[in-house]
Amino acid sequence: KNHEYWVNQDMNSIPPEFLDEIGKLGDYMEVNPDRNHVFEYPKEVVDHLAESNKVMISSSFFLPIYPSLCIELAAKGTEISLVFTEYVYDRMLNDYRRELEHFLNLKYTKLYVCNNNNMRIASSIVTEKFMAISLFCNSGIYYNHNLVSFDDSALKWGRELFDHYKNVARPITRV
Repeated sequence: KNHEYWVNQDMNSIPPEFLDEIGKLGDYMEVNPDRNHVFEYPKEVVDHLAESNKVMISSSFFLPIYPSLCIELAAKGTEISLVFTEYVYDRMLNDYRRELEHFLNLKYTKLYVCNNNNMRIASSIVTEKFMAISLFCNSGIYYNHNLVSFDDSALKWGRELFDHYKNVARPITRV
């Protein structure tokens, strides 16, 4: 499905054991933010996040929506676990330190940081309802998009991918 999308993405960014099972994404759709929200998750993704009880996000790039979105979700009781690369963590630490401290002090939050070389996908999101993945283009350029799937096989694949990154990361409990 969607051959043109896949040939333009950096498929080597997906760990080999997960790339072999990329078909588990099942029936997916590509969603993109509108032009007034290019530095945010697409509205469809934010809406699904708001309805979720457990959220797992892994990301190798920074989105300005991360601090407010993660705090908002955790403050309403959503269990949220993040795996960021050192680049993303450093950006949070340097530009959003107060928000990061607040996030870490909330009840249902976990943060892990992995080496920049250990995560090469752009980002992934997994909840009990959906999963989304975003890749860099072959050129290394990123455009804001997410492949979203609601299939059970995709949720399992996404949880395993998140755990893969979490297992090579260190926990952060305070800054």
